[in-house]
Amino acid sequence: MRAIAVICAIAFHIRADKLAEGFIGVDVYFVISGFLISSLLIDSIKQGQFSFAKFYYRRIRRILPALLLVVTATFAADWELLLPRDLSDLSKMVVSSAFFVPNFRL
Repeated sequence: MRAIAVICAIAFHIRADKLAEGFIGVDVYFVISGFLISSLLIDSIKQGQFSFAKFYYRRIRRILPALLLVVTATFAADWELLLPRDLSDLSKMVVSSAFFVPNFRL
């Protein structure tokens, strides 16, 4: 299901003018992710094993490698493609992404 949601989002970005409802893929992805995370949290709470530290450790361990790959690849590609003033903005976004706060930056 996640793969279908991601494919919908990618298809939307490739042909945004032809797929007016492409953002639905993102919505589906968040619903599925929310359901899975909620299920894990509820189970661990019922078993008396919930810990914020364990929860965030698992999320960071799962998300950080992909985040580092995407941020590094984006920065490397944009180093060649962007103008210097745009690189300054990109650098700020890279830093905010590294600290999981890009929405605050935007």
